[in-house]
Amino acid sequence: MLKRIRKFLSPNLKKRIMHSLPYRVLERLKLKNHKINFSCELTTKCNAICNMCTRKSLIKNKNLYIGDMDKEIINKILQEMKKFHENGKRLYFSPMGLGEPLLFIGLFDLFKKIKNISKKIEIVLVTNGILLNKETSKKLVSLGVDEIIISLNANNPKDYEKIIGVNVYEKVIENIKELIKIRNQSNKKIPRIYIQYLDYKNNPNFFKQDIKNWLKLMKYNDKCFVHSIANQAGFYFQGNKLKQSQSYPCTQPLWRIAIKINGDIYPCDPCFYSGKEKIPSLYLGNILTTDLYKQFSKNSKRLSIVEDMKKNNYSKLPNCKKCNTYKLASNNFFKIPKFLRGIFGKKWL
Repeated sequence: MLKRIRKFLSPNLKKRIMHSLPYRVLERLKLKNHKINFSCELTTKCNAICNMCTRKSLIKNKNLYIGDMDKEIINKILQEMKKFHENGKRLYFSPMGLGEPLLFIGLFDLFKKIKNISKKIEIVLVTNGILLNKETSKKLVSLGVDEIIISLNANNPKDYEKIIGVNVYEKVIENIKELIKIRNQSNKKIPRIYIQYLDYKNNPNFFKQDIKNWLKLMKYNDKCFVHSIANQAGFYFQGNKLKQSQSYPCTQPLWRIAIKINGDIYPCDPCFYSGKEKIPSLYLGNILTTDLYKQFSKNSKRLSIVEDMKKNNYSKLPNCKKCNTYKLASNNFFKIPKFLRGIFGKKWL
């Protein structure tokens, strides 16, 4: 029900609903059979210079390899996805990281291979929309991509150039309109089309009229949303606008598989922002030598990370302690009263 009405809700109302008790209980129940998200850095090439990204500074410090993911790594990802699927796990695939996915030459072929494993595997493409021309949009619709999120991030050319670093605002606007038109003419309900704005002014209602204008063109489960600025595990130092009274455990290790361009595995997307730098407390091996399916067993490092967070013990999780990205989602845990914490041995249940 919420999916159908959320695009009509104001950002503040969405936030209140997201942190309400009924919604949190529902999201907690979903964790028992959560979709496993393969979040993969297919490329580190990019056609923008976004000021909320660490890419520019990483290149300056020679801490980022610029290129595409090797075929050997991609083939292993496909093998692992097939294993999860054959074991009854629900999956979705998201090209993520410090590059623009539409610059990855083998993207369409990869999407085809994923859908050949199962049409039920959802593909979620996050793009800046600069290369989202008519031909590309037609291809994405025909391939059955389930969701396309366009990081528009601003609502005028001046702010766009300041944030994204290139002067192509009007081009991206036209690309989005063309994508919506092509999808609508295809008589398909997918891809769902999401438009993201970034709340640099700490005023989500700043985009209220823009969202209303987009809703006139949108259909089905399309939506616009306003994204707070997060610090990405402390790697983006300006990302301090996302504040909340208390910290709580992150759920990403329970369902997210973030794979860097070199095959290194992490339990969350903020790890992409470190570039070549390894994060020992969160490093889960390399996909070429690791059985991903076993990482979700009872005694896995993933679960131990979440258990330490439940105990409010961040001594071994310095990046998690600095991170505020998890606050973009609801708190799916419940605080144990102080007089009972000694019995349970943790702060969160």
